[in-house]
Amino acid sequence: MVKNYKTYLMLIILISLNGCACALTLKAAIGVGAWDALAQTFSLVTSIKVGTMGFIFNCGCVLGELLLLKKEFNYRHILQILVSFLFGFVVNFMTYSVLNFELSSYPLRLMALIIGYIGMAIFVGGIMALNVVTFALEGFCLELSKKTKFEFSKIRQSVDIIGIIVSLLVCFFSDLPLVIREGTVLGMLIYAPILKIAMDKQIQLFKQLE
Repeated sequence: MVKNYKTYLMLIILISLNGCACALTLKAAIGVGAWDALAQTFSLVTSIKVGTMGFIFNCGCVLGELLLLKKEFNYRHILQILVSFLFGFVVNFMTYSVLNFELSSYPLRLMALIIGYIGMAIFVGGIMALNVVTFALEGFCLELSKKTKFEFSKIRQSVDIIGIIVSLLVCFFSDLPLVIREGTVLGMLIYAPILKIAMDKQIQLFKQLE
C-alpha cells in the first residue's frame, strides 16, 4: 500500500473528488441516497448548508463510536472528523459556489446524477482501498455491529431505511420538495456494483505503487 505522505495526499484528493461527485448528485435534484437525503432535508428545514449538515450528522456518528468504544477510541476515529469536515467543505463549495446554475432539462439532470454516482463509487472505492480511515457512518455501524452482534449489513441497511422514512416525513409535513425520488432507486441499483469493481481495481493499483 502507498506509504506515509503519499497515502494521505491520495486520501485528500479522493475525498475532495468524492465531495465534487456528491454535489453533482445534489445538483441533479431528482433524488439522492438516504444519508445524503437526510442531510439535504434538514438543510432545507434549517437553512444550514447541506455540507455543514452532513458534517454535523457525521460528527454525531463519531460521538456514537466514542460512547461505544470509550478507551478503545483512537486517532483513526478522530481522523473521521477531519475527513467529514473536508468532505462537507467541498460539497458546500461545489454546491453553492460552482454549481450555482440551473440544469434546464430532465435528461441533463439524469446525466448529472449518473456521472455523480459513478464518480462517488470510484472515489469511495479508492478511499476504501487505501484503508486509512472509514467513513463516520460506516464506522459507527461497524462498532455497533460488534457490540450488538447484529450483522453490519443489516444495521447499515436499517440506517438507510430510517433515513428515508425521516426524510419523507419531514418533507411531507413541511411542504418541502421531495429528496427521495427515482434517483434514489437508481443509485441503489448502480452504486454498489461499481463500488466493488472500483475498489478491487484500485487495491491492485495501490499495491503496484508500494
